[in-house]
Amino acid sequence: MFIVGIDIAKRSHMVRVIDSEGRTVCKPFSIRNSCSGCNALLERLRKLTNRKSDFLFAMESTAHYWLALYTRLRKEGYQVVVLNPIQTDAMREMLMEENKTDEIDTLVIAETIRFGRYKTSSVPQEKLLALRELCRNRFYLIDMGSDLKRKITALLDQVFPEFESQFSSIFGKTALAVLRQYPTPEKLSRAQTGKLTEVLQTTSNGRFGEWKARQLKELAGDSFGIPDCEGAYSALLLMYLDQLQSLQNAAAALEKRIASLFSQFDSTLTSITGVGPVLGAVILSEIRDISCFASAD
Repeated sequence: MFIVGIDIAKRSHMVRVIDSEGRTVCKPFSIRNSCSGCNALLERLRKLTNRKSDFLFAMESTAHYWLALYTRLRKEGYQVVVLNPIQTDAMREMLMEENKTDEIDTLVIAETIRFGRYKTSSVPQEKLLALRELCRNRFYLIDMGSDLKRKITALLDQVFPEFESQFSSIFGKTALAVLRQYPTPEKLSRAQTGKLTEVLQTTSNGRFGEWKARQLKELAGDSFGIPDCEGAYSALLLMYLDQLQSLQNAAAALEKRIASLFSQFDSTLTSITGVGPVLGAVILSEIRDISCFASAD
């Protein structure tokens, strides 16, 4: 059995091959993180033996840089173990290697496999990484939405400071519908009572009616806000509202994909009160295989 320890990096990887006795068969050498680099690696290994079952590859899950090589090796029919850095840290201490270099790390990774001081993950790595990307980018969309909400609030504070007090949230369905139709107090004060009432009734499921429309028109007519100079504030509000809607739609679409992919994992996380498919997917994709942790602490 040959153990191939690979230290992963962005542009290139360092490789070392040892045998089952711990002897270095191939001194550390570098390969590019590319198709040609992988081909060069496999060509070099075939000089040792053509039996794929005689090789066991090991690498750490360094960011996302390991995935391309991992996928190619698995496709070629090789055994590949992806290690959590916590597992290799224990081996590094045992080997008393204080200096962290690429060449030393290849030995640490290979020896971790040889000594059996690791636990293999039962979680499909490709799907897990895809799940993590979906979850992280959902958070990215939500963060951008939060930034837009702050900008919208700041604009309203200037042109229509009284508006916020009229709804439980200015980002609720009814408040947003009113803002899209009448983004400034000038436009709201001139609104037709019947049309404004229809908007309020439709979006609030009948909670608000003509009385709310008249209240808003009166408030808008006496607003302490600054004038909408050259239509600048209404233009900005409408632009930000459109962007916010687009981000919310994208986040909702991602949540559906996250829930669908999460359902393919045999996870009991959603049995915890308050943990749904999206939060369960976040937890699973970030901690990955919980068996990699030595203890509950």
